[in-house]
Amino acid sequence: LDYGSQYTLLIARRIREMGVYSEIWPCNDARLQVALGQDEPVACGIILSGGPSSVAVEGAPSVKGALLQLAIPLFGICYGMQLMARARGGVLTAHLASQMPEAQCHQLSPEQRHAISIEATSRLASILGSRIEHVNSLHQQAVRSVGTMHRIVATSPDGLIEAIELEPEQAST
Repeated sequence: LDYGSQYTLLIARRIREMGVYSEIWPCNDARLQVALGQDEPVACGIILSGGPSSVAVEGAPSVKGALLQLAIPLFGICYGMQLMARARGGVLTAHLASQMPEAQCHQLSPEQRHAISIEATSRLASILGSRIEHVNSLHQQAVRSVGTMHRIVATSPDGLIEAIELEPEQAST
């Protein structure tokens, strides 16, 4: 689902390069409501992209509650992760520069990358391995706590949450 990220086409291309069919739908696409009402999932997984909006701003794109109830993997990138966390009671840091000045690596130019550590027991580690990865993660907001049903699976050296997933026992419900 496209929330306005400049990387949405790149994400879809990389997925296709792995041999997986993918479609890009706008986050407010009318087909989504129809798809959520079907008995069988219309996808084997959904990625919620990043975007330029703040999830805390009135009228910002949101996530449908029914989407979070699907029995398929959901992966939120930047804005998408913030939406997922907030929908389950997570707390966001609204402005990194003033509230977390130690988070300097997130306020650099988009071309600069920084390290993240991936939790060894996570599904993300089962794909990438539990190692240090380098990512482009330029934020003005961040997830401070994940809320219910999620767990932290990747962090940056400054302590920011970089990836979350459903708790393993929740993933099968």
